[in-house]
Amino acid sequence: VEVGMSQKLILWLAYAYHAFRDVPFIIKGDDDSYMKVPQFLSDVRYVMGGMQARPPPPPAHAASRSTYALDMGRAECMYWGSMHAFWNAQFNTGMTFMLHHLLARVVLEPRPNGDPPTAVLLAVRDFDPSLSRAYHTLVYHHEDILLGLLIRNALRRARDICPNNRVWFIKEGLARFHDLYRGDYHVVTWSTVVAHRCTPAGNYYLHHFFQREHYATLASSGGKRRAERAAVAQAAEWVAEHRRTMGPEVVGWDAMPAVQWVRNVKRTPAYDMAEADGVPVYRIEYKYWVHRFTAVDDGLYSLPQN
Repeated sequence: VEVGMSQKLILWLAYAYHAFRDVPFIIKGDDDSYMKVPQFLSDVRYVMGGMQARPPPPPAHAASRSTYALDMGRAECMYWGSMHAFWNAQFNTGMTFMLHHLLARVVLEPRPNGDPPTAVLLAVRDFDPSLSRAYHTLVYHHEDILLGLLIRNALRRARDICPNNRVWFIKEGLARFHDLYRGDYHVVTWSTVVAHRCTPAGNYYLHHFFQREHYATLASSGGKRRAERAAVAQAAEWVAEHRRTMGPEVVGWDAMPAVQWVRNVKRTPAYDMAEADGVPVYRIEYKYWVHRFTAVDDGLYSLPQN
């Protein structure tokens, strides 16, 4: 199964790279990952713009067309996600990550002698126990680590062809990319962007949370605890109503994700409303970081991290 996941990743990168040649970035995410899309797109636009100013979310009437199209020739190479070190490389956990299409290219392209990379050859073959040594050598049983190592091994080539001859490593912390029930666990808060291991019912609930959490904070002038209790009670009513109306086809109502409704206004950034989705988009900041051992010469990490 694990080898199959790596095969699927390589084949997805190959398909996306060749089918969408005018798209600067490729995203891979697990099917049980919830993403607060307006926040992530705002963050990408902000970083791509050199963090000089954060453009507001598109108005509701422009939701069906892009008003912030990226210039393919100017979009810098980025490898973005929940980042960790493994050996001499950085990798993004498989819940959700994004990479520039040129990084997919250097992973997939033939070697100087014309031979396809071993990772690609293994992706187009059925699983074969006799290839266990090859799987182990490439760490093919961990798709996310595999990709991180492949990018690390091709980093010199990537810097040769990427705009401005650099690759940005964008590191998201536990406060923004996290699991819901186990593993890298974190309560869902205003800062959550990707939540892993989400049920179908949980997807609806989290969208409701992001539409309402800023109202809970606005209602906290009479006390944060009182506002939190009121929001929890309202959420319970919402769950009961939607469980009844949606029926058994939507599973997961018995275990809603743990959330924190009221935030500390003094410790959180300002926000703009994404009208089309009805959610706040926070003006979070990124800080510069380097890690020479894993060849991170240009990196950014988001705030907050934990």
